[in-house]
Amino acid sequence: IKQNPGESAAFFELGKIHFNLQDYNQAKEYILEAKRLNPENIWYSYLLIDIYYQTLEFKKQAETWEDLIKIDNTKSIYYLEAIYSYINLELYDKALKVIKKAEKNISENEDIIILKSEVFKKKNQIDKAVDIIFRAHKTKPTNLLFLKKLSELYVLKSEYDLANEIYQKILKL
Repeated sequence: IKQNPGESAAFFELGKIHFNLQDYNQAKEYILEAKRLNPENIWYSYLLIDIYYQTLEFKKQAETWEDLIKIDNTKSIYYLEAIYSYINLELYDKALKVIKKAEKNISENEDIIILKSEVFKKKNQIDKAVDIIFRAHKTKPTNLLFLKKLSELYVLKSEYDLANEIYQKILKL
């Protein structure tokens, strides 16, 4: 680092050493510097996500997943991890913003559809959650994830006959 202070890889290597020593604050400093020098390197973000997990900085972890989306907006895992993180933090509007980006940038993904309905369920907008899953179910009527989620939502609405009807469909598949 003294010989070449602009070399991001050196900061990354020091960050990994400190991470392995469980010195997460020092690791974070080195990785943040590596990322500042080379923001497009996904490996720096991956290690930073692990550091944020270890230091219980879950909002920063979610934001780093969003940084990865900016680097490569075609990887569904980046969207899913950001959405999961925001749901766990109860930041539902942020989760919905990530879902909107995902719907725009990647092909239809059943996990994202399920998570979208989950966000509306958590926001106590059960009818909207049902509508999302019902529309998805129409396009894929034998999808077990959609059927299971739809029955769960009908139970929440106290529509037990509809939930039972869905359970019977599941049993026949």
